[in-house]
Amino acid sequence: QNNGYMFLQASGFKKTSDGGNSWTELTGSGVIDDFRDGYMIDETNGWAVGTTGIIAHTTDGGLTWPQYEYNNWTEWSPITIEAVHFTSMMNGFAVADSGALFRTTDGGQQWTKSYIAGPDDHLMDIFFLNANLGWIAGYHGKIMKTTDGGGSWTTETPVTANDLNSVYFVSSNLGWAVGANGTILRFGEASSGTGDNNPLSADRVTVYPNPASGIATLEMFLEAETEISVSVYDITGRKLETVREGILPKGENRLAINLDRYTNGLYFCRITTPGVQFTKSIIKNSNY
Repeated sequence: QNNGYMFLQASGFKKTSDGGNSWTELTGSGVIDDFRDGYMIDETNGWAVGTTGIIAHTTDGGLTWPQYEYNNWTEWSPITIEAVHFTSMMNGFAVADSGALFRTTDGGQQWTKSYIAGPDDHLMDIFFLNANLGWIAGYHGKIMKTTDGGGSWTTETPVTANDLNSVYFVSSNLGWAVGANGTILRFGEASSGTGDNNPLSADRVTVYPNPASGIATLEMFLEAETEISVSVYDITGRKLETVREGILPKGENRLAINLDRYTNGLYFCRITTPGVQFTKSIIKNSNY
């Protein structure tokens, strides 16, 4: 929660270690190419990508960013690499214009290039929730998904013609993609479950106030008495607490969620019954 990073034009790099109160500018890679994206695996190791096919790697927390030149580098030079994501110290991916996907399985010593989309497809962002599950977003509303760690990619049915610039998921059934003209696409916060006789439906679950500074109230209307579990997670998917676990009666139920112990930010309340699961977002803002 204290460490953050910026990847900037002219291979610039800034970092914070105090939650964003102050930022230190480091030397970057020493080239004039622009960083378009970066990914820090830990506080020491990270990758940056950008214009003219630049791929740079730091092993000293961003003090230096040597540029890698291998794999017929000049062949890549016209390509703008838009985004990079690593699922481990060895396995990484990057996406670019012309539908290009770069992949390394040896910590970046070698990269392979393949084309997973058409020549007019500009791939803008890539995000993995875990080692197997990942998404790519790009121009013309393109969203692609992998369930086998990037071995194969399927194109989702488009829901917008606007260009998408970024994609991010917090669980397998809750994510967002954003892009041009104020486009915000949401996948989830709907329920995961089966059957029409579930005692709880998404439209009968609310959280208020939201944002909240102290106590947020989770209100649910149950069609029947049911076993239920309510837990709070942070944006990384880490479980913070169990608010309630047990049987709740039919009718209106209210549970208090104490946000005083949390820092400002986005959290998720997961409600689970035997037949269905919901996720509701909660924003902690001490100014409210």
